[in-house]
Amino acid sequence: LILVSSLANIPNALLGLTLPEIIGNLCEPGRDIAGLKRALDEFQARAWYLEHNREGKWLFKNVKNMIAELHSLVESYDHEAVKTTTLKTFLAEQFKPIVGDCYQSLLVFPPIDEITLFADKVSLILFEPYTGVGLHPSLERFYNDALYKNRVMFLSGGRDTMNRLYEAAKQLKAIERIIANMRDEKVPEDN
Repeated sequence: LILVSSLANIPNALLGLTLPEIIGNLCEPGRDIAGLKRALDEFQARAWYLEHNREGKWLFKNVKNMIAELHSLVESYDHEAVKTTTLKTFLAEQFKPIVGDCYQSLLVFPPIDEITLFADKVSLILFEPYTGVGLHPSLERFYNDALYKNRVMFLSGGRDTMNRLYEAAKQLKAIERIIANMRDEKVPEDN
């Protein structure tokens, strides 16, 4: 009832309902309304998204289905878009060499021709899973031609794991976009 009264999208619409209007709409002959006021008070205390305007009307402000917006954004992103941005950044942060005992250099989804190995550093190369058997043929050729074979490690995984990473990266990118939009709209942090 309150939600529907909050959804008008025309200029100067009357939004919300006063407490007497809410009670009036919920009353009918034969209905026990003894606990109605208490239930509304409890609802008001728990519904952090419920607001009151200066006329004393109850309404939901900035009503938006965040889940629908999230799903819409996730569906709009393709794998390549998140691979080169969100996923690459996330993996670079997760695999960043801190102690440096195992590897000192990290490359995430690099083109083969941009991989450079150094005599004094071990490089970890994160590469997208190969759909065939074994190491990706391009990486295998690179390794066979490499001068410092003991200075490189490859990390990949299964295709299903990569697909889950893509989906998680799409969701992360969508959440970041929603938060940025809310900041642009000056929505309070606690809303």
